[in-house]
Amino acid sequence: MLFRSAIARAERNRPDLTALRRKVAQAQADVVVARRQAWPSVTSDFGIAHQYQDSIGAPDATMWGTGLTMSVPLFDRNQGNRMRAAATVTQNSRELQAGLVDLRAEVVEAVQSLVTARENATSVAQQDLQLATQVLGAIGRAYEAGDRPLVDVLDAQRNYRETYRIYITTRAEYWRFLYQYYAAIGELTTP
Repeated sequence: MLFRSAIARAERNRPDLTALRRKVAQAQADVVVARRQAWPSVTSDFGIAHQYQDSIGAPDATMWGTGLTMSVPLFDRNQGNRMRAAATVTQNSRELQAGLVDLRAEVVEAVQSLVTARENATSVAQQDLQLATQVLGAIGRAYEAGDRPLVDVLDAQRNYRETYRIYITTRAEYWRFLYQYYAAIGELTTP
């Protein structure tokens, strides 16, 4: 369910897919233009003229005229451009399909990475860090009382630092994968 909604959001939001869809639409429009250019072009003309002839002693005259101009494509039916436009539609459609496949793979990977990072971050929870702090404090107090050797204190400090490093690293990985997820679905987020 999470994958489907993420893929749907990505298909809506990603500008690279929008560009591919527009390329397909442009190619389809070019097919229409190429088909129209295969047929004769017909243009009509209409004109009105008025001549002022009173100055030369003749009556004024008004004339009008119509015309029809048509090309006759006997040998060139624009076959080459029509075939090229159809091939461009096919190519751009395939590019769009490939972009969708790549997008789905990228989104699935981003979701899986985010889920894994969240599970890692929760497994090294605040409780583990508190437990390491308590152990370090208890061993430190025992060392001061003379019940523990210095090696145990240094070992407890090393364990605490390692736990804290893992705590910070898992949180950083979670946020990194969260932003990668938002980038994959094409949404902006603010920290």
